[in-house]
Amino acid sequence: MRVFHLFFRLLTGALLAGALALPLHAEETWLLFEESVHLKGTVDGDVFLLANEILLPGETSEDVWAFGRSIQIDGTVGDDARLFGLEVVTLDGIVEDDARIMSSVGNVVISEQGMIRGDAILQAGKRITLNGTIEGNVWAEAPRIVIEGEVKGDLTVNSPKLQILPGTIIHGDLIDRGSKPAAVPDGVQVLGERRREGTEPTELSRQVQQLAWILKGLQFITAYVIGLMMLRMFPRFTGQNIDLLMYRQGPLVSVGLITFLTATLAGYFLLFSILGTGVGLFLLLINGLLFYLGKLMVAFLLGMWALRQTRDLGFGGLALALLIGLLLLYTASSIPYIGGSIYILTSCWGMGAILVTLRLSQKPLRLHTPQNPTPNQP
Repeated sequence: MRVFHLFFRLLTGALLAGALALPLHAEETWLLFEESVHLKGTVDGDVFLLANEILLPGETSEDVWAFGRSIQIDGTVGDDARLFGLEVVTLDGIVEDDARIMSSVGNVVISEQGMIRGDAILQAGKRITLNGTIEGNVWAEAPRIVIEGEVKGDLTVNSPKLQILPGTIIHGDLIDRGSKPAAVPDGVQVLGERRREGTEPTELSRQVQQLAWILKGLQFITAYVIGLMMLRMFPRFTGQNIDLLMYRQGPLVSVGLITFLTATLAGYFLLFSILGTGVGLFLLLINGLLFYLGKLMVAFLLGMWALRQTRDLGFGGLALALLIGLLLLYTASSIPYIGGSIYILTSCWGMGAILVTLRLSQKPLRLHTPQNPTPNQP
């Protein structure tokens, strides 16, 4: 039902810009594609937010899902919190249950006033600062982690630069998965055991790994179903893309990569501008769709190469080729360090083929305008 509500809001165009203040009492709340959100008062239900800047000094009785450039929680989240920020996510308030906090390229900050009463998964592109209190188990992963707080469960850290400051209290085990062992200075209390990477994983780490495999499996199934739909609904268009990939492999990567990067940057800047929000959203959606379909086109090609069948394949043969190709792509994308680059390049390769196919399928529009008759000469 929540997925239906989300798509309903997307289709009905909830594209309003400006700062919003929620009334004192409200039910389940959806605020999407806002410039800034200032949520105060009390919300009796779940909250779903998508905005440039998000500030929550109020209280919620249920879950909070927030996606934005910067997110700050000063109030109380009555249940779970799922916070995904681009630059910074700051917790100055209280989360009454579990929390998943991630900053893709920036920082995650749990201040001295911040508290999570359940388990916490913290991930950041730059730095995690943990000065508050977490009553459950903690999984923290970032290039740099600084801890000066209290963890009442197990603490699992994965960072090449781990700094544990005096005053830190860890009631459970300290599991260090970084490339170098971190020093534990005087004044740091570790009441459980201290273990290095390679020992038996914790229950929280198992849950994280299990969740990652479940998500990857769902992505694989979704990609296969969409690929079969493309093959059934647009067989000629799909075949043209596969032929183009097979016989014109060079420039397509450049076309797809340049288009993907340019459209992503342009869409991102337009998305957070007052006048260009709708245009930016449309550009990002189209760009993401072409990027996704490009992966499927390459999967068809790889499967056909693996089957050594490049001609006269029916629907069943192409369906098998798609299955094999997706297995190859997802396996390659899981290779450490280079998997992400392989995924981007292959998707851009297929995206380039789609763009060229669309361009070649366009017929010039010929307009025939009547000419003015020449007046008769006397």
